[in-house]
Amino acid sequence: MTCRFISSVVTALYVMHATKERMATSSLKIASASHQGKKRSRQQDLVAHRDNFGVVCDGMGGAGAEDSGEIAAEKSMNTVTGRFDNDRPTTLAEARVWIPATLQAANAAVVSAAKSDPNLKGMGSTVLIGLFIEDAALLGWLGDSRGYRLRGKVLQ
Repeated sequence: MTCRFISSVVTALYVMHATKERMATSSLKIASASHQGKKRSRQQDLVAHRDNFGVVCDGMGGAGAEDSGEIAAEKSMNTVTGRFDNDRPTTLAEARVWIPATLQAANAAVVSAAKSDPNLKGMGSTVLIGLFIEDAALLGWLGDSRGYRLRGKVLQ
């Protein structure tokens, strides 16, 4: 696979094209697992996946409400999954536009909620989107969430 790096204001997008083999989305398997850790009393991570799409949102609390990290993750998740369910990209060209626009919309939803309620000031959420379309795997993210490719026993 080859990789090209594309950057915009809020996202880094890696596009990996298969060179020797075609990626068959019909054989694509997506799974998820989550653990709140030992220090937290609540889970602030959310994960969702559909056919050829997956998203992880990791909320961070602000200065006020104890559940502000959860609220930030929910705002991000609802924005991303809502956009996918209502306007999913069907081509690689559409996906290259859709991912950054969706990350910007998720960020805007969290910022707007934080501005409208002083108890939510400072909350945030990382977002990681994975979209498998045509012969490519596209990753886009906000914050320090990471996506990896596992091929055989090699994690990159």
